Amino acid sequence: MCDYANVYHTPPHLQLPGIDLSQPSVACNDFSPYVNAVGSFLQNSFGLHDMIGNTSEWVADCASDNYAGAPTEGSARTSKSCSAHILRGGSWADTQNRVEISYRQLVDDSIVRSLQAGFRLALDAKEKTSLNENFARNIKQSQEKFKARIASSQALIDQTLAGSKTWNTGKLILPPMVTIPAGEFLMGNDASEKSKPIHKVGVKAFKMSPYETTVQQFKQFVQATGYIISDDECWKWVDENGGRFKVGFDVEPGNWLTPAYAPSDFHPVMCVSWNDANAYLKWLSQSTGKTLSPAHRSRMGIRARAGNITKYGVGDDEKSLCDYGNIWDASGMRAFVRDHKYQSKPMACDDGAEYTTVVGTYKPNAFGLYDMLGNVSEWTQDCDQKNYVGAPTDGSAWITEECHMRSRRGSGYGLHDIHISLRGHGGQSNRSSMGEGFRIVEEISTEENCTKGAKNCKDAARKSEFDIALARAQKAEKQRRKKVDAN
Repeated sequence: MCDYANVYHTPPHLQLPGIDLSQPSVACNDFSPYVNAVGSFLQNSFGLHDMIGNTSEWVADCASDNYAGAPTEGSARTSKSCSAHILRGGSWADTQNRVEISYRQLVDDSIVRSLQAGFRLALDAKEKTSLNENFARNIKQSQEKFKARIASSQALIDQTLAGSKTWNTGKLILPPMVTIPAGEFLMGNDASEKSKPIHKVGVKAFKMSPYETTVQQFKQFVQATGYIISDDECWKWVDENGGRFKVGFDVEPGNWLTPAYAPSDFHPVMCVSWNDANAYLKWLSQSTGKTLSPAHRSRMGIRARAGNITKYGVGDDEKSLCDYGNIWDASGMRAFVRDHKYQSKPMACDDGAEYTTVVGTYKPNAFGLYDMLGNVSEWTQDCDQKNYVGAPTDGSAWITEECHMRSRRGSGYGLHDIHISLRGHGGQSNRSSMGEGFRIVEEISTEENCTKGAKNCKDAARKSEFDIALARAQKAEKQRRKKVDAN
């Protein structure tokens, strides 16, 4: 099907409100995350392109529940009292059950616009037409660009598959986990409407990786399973006020292995979606026999604060934040001025990192967790919500029937506010290099449960191969910074 149409394929790129995601996507890859240049796919026997997919198309007929009384001579079914019309064919965002030639939607005329709706011209055969050469030329150019993108994406897949055979990823990496005791804390803040109201949440004990998931860990998954992220684009920072929306970021070529995003195996993996993170965690769960997942929003809250009620979870002094994390600081500002033409602004401190850095480079919080502030924000299990009204108070993930976006917690290395309870969001298949990653959470049994101060909350101090290799990477990063400072 993907030879003939731009459909909701595997993997889909972005979840949006109004799209029914309860049905499966089409089991192929058309290399097109959104709408695409018309005529980019194969035509049917009449020479017509995009008869399914790309956009659903408005027709002249009024909406009706069935075909009873429909004209039989081929004319449009119209009425003076008509208040709704028909969209035919599935679009780029429609699920598998809608990608059919005969699929139709009855849409009220009062709906002004749709992300999935378009139309095409139809003329009686007796009418003469003339070819608009500029129009045809522009379409041809867009089609050629799309063909080049397909070739680039396929080359990326081939390159990743070939490269994965040479990766020396070592033994299965499951970092030592830190036990977070059961407890209560106040969640939310008054800084924005999205973070209100402040409410008390109780959380059961769980285990969490002290570090954000690294490039090397994700490499192991890809090498073991052949999991390939076929999209060769992700969101990235561009020039200040640049990009198609004039907001300083846009979708551009790149993936989780792009050197700018993954300068070492011990940097946090980015350009991975919520779906990618969950695929990795499902594989790791099966490989280890453990129950692993992204954190719930409430677990992210209690682990970040670690009993500290200050704004940043490590105090209220901005100047001390660079001791605890890779945040939006003087080094980051210099990089954005140099690389993205930003206007320089004074910053409170300098953490020594321009973009992401090796995980665990800064001081841990009271629970022994690193990078609670900065480096990358982290995917959670929870659906994104407008605010905290109606949020669970028992520590469970907030999952709703129509879950179009997933929540992220924490700030990243770039242009983000710095706050321990900062929230972001993204579609489940949305990929970004602007500071989004994830970390591993492990469920623990009732017998292992603990409360603050209990002996069974103490994790045995042991050095794994992961710890030893990470320590070497951290040492090398600190030596690099000393050389930079000396120059």
